[in-house]
Amino acid sequence: MIPLNISNKEVILIIIILQSDKTSTCNHGFLSDGYFHQMVTQCRYSSKDLVDAEFIHSYVFNQAEYIRFNSTVGKFVGYTEHGVKNADAWNRGPELGPELGELERYCKSNAALAYSAVLDNTGEQGSAAPPTGL
Repeated sequence: MIPLNISNKEVILIIIILQSDKTSTCNHGFLSDGYFHQMVTQCRYSSKDLVDAEFIHSYVFNQAEYIRFNSTVGKFVGYTEHGVKNADAWNRGPELGPELGELERYCKSNAALAYSAVLDNTGEQGSAAPPTGL
């Protein structure tokens, strides 16, 4: 993992700002020697009860996703030769443990905040009512 210098308050703020269609996304990337590496963390859910909540952590290199952890699958899955090799190693190593707890720790603990700050104050998709102030 690449250490990030972001406080918990900043991460929560990013989640709130990017909340859309009941998906929270936190995106971190960096450029090195013309190559772009990106980590995308998503929390997906379709209702406040969070029964179908899903945590997804993707690793992307130059716009191609090469490995993903999905809480529904419960393991890393590789999409390229490099990704498959890493997924096999990460599923047997210490990298898997922390990912397994992220649905509860990261997604579900922040879902109520995202709903109250964003979704409860906007018209649901397909709503006939315009946003307040128009």
